[in-house]
Amino acid sequence: VYVGSQQRRLPPAYGPAANGSVLFALNGDIYTADPRSGESTAIVSGPEADVAPVYSLDGTRFAFARKPLAGSTVGVLFVAHADGSGVVQVTSESMNELSDWSFAPDGRSIVAFARNDEGKAIVVIPSDGTGKPRIFPVFATDDDGPPQYRPDGSEIMFIGADPKSVNRGVYGLDPMTGGVRTIVPPSSGTMDIYGASWSPDGTRVAYGVHDTTAKTISTRTHIVNVDGTGDFAVDTHPDTIADGGVAWSNDGTRLIVTRFYSDDGSIPARSAIVPVDRSSVGIEIACPPKAPADDCSADWQWSPDDTQLIGTLDRVTGQFLADPNTGEIRAAPWMAGGRPVWQRLAK
Repeated sequence: VYVGSQQRRLPPAYGPAANGSVLFALNGDIYTADPRSGESTAIVSGPEADVAPVYSLDGTRFAFARKPLAGSTVGVLFVAHADGSGVVQVTSESMNELSDWSFAPDGRSIVAFARNDEGKAIVVIPSDGTGKPRIFPVFATDDDGPPQYRPDGSEIMFIGADPKSVNRGVYGLDPMTGGVRTIVPPSSGTMDIYGASWSPDGTRVAYGVHDTTAKTISTRTHIVNVDGTGDFAVDTHPDTIADGGVAWSNDGTRLIVTRFYSDDGSIPARSAIVPVDRSSVGIEIACPPKAPADDCSADWQWSPDDTQLIGTLDRVTGQFLADPNTGEIRAAPWMAGGRPVWQRLAK
């Protein structure tokens, strides 16, 4: 007798999806939390320190790093099923300064940064533990965000400083050929780029730019088409001196930015949700609990269905939720540490 089973429907790799569990690391173990009840469960635990979990875009697996409790470097990467079972080591040995990992849209590989003899490199790692990582030496710069697959998987974006240029630009690596193309060229003047992210449909890029000669905060968030046309500054608030942030909503209509009203902290910085069509000045988010007096901003992430935001200030003060339509904040119903990620499920 043949007994069939219903295959789980999967969400699309990009765009709005249903909300699943919240994944986070705490005290060296990996936990999930039910965002409605707040109940949290350890799904990967042991004597090692497991850190920085990241869900695959279909929500079926997650990647995380493991390091000895006495160690200080993260090098060995693992992948597990969403319930914590089936843990597989996907890097055969410690990689120098492995960081910023995420899954390819099809889930078959993981992209990350590592350090080799030539400097910072992009590594593409098979997510099933078979095969060797492919290493692409690039001129990526430090502290400018992770390498990111384009939603169609055709290239990997990074911020870098081409040796032929003074300033940084936005570049795309072809993972099939290793070729690099310029997405946003570096300025020949005083304006420098410091971060970028794909729009959910892969047709535009949000990036940050600042004036290297300015004596005050000068950052601004821009959006540009991938062919270099249609560049504009996204935030329209008339009273800010600067803004920064490239976190797209899943439907591609909004960005989260940090607004600066003064360069000395006399007016607190605020997080805001701004429409990319510049139809309004957007919604400012309330000041998080335990925020410093001069800074009401936070690190915000969208829920898969775009109805909520998870915010963090640091690893100690915990997490909170915000309504992106009103800016109201409430405490998260779970106790967590680190940077959380929200599982995507099929609607």
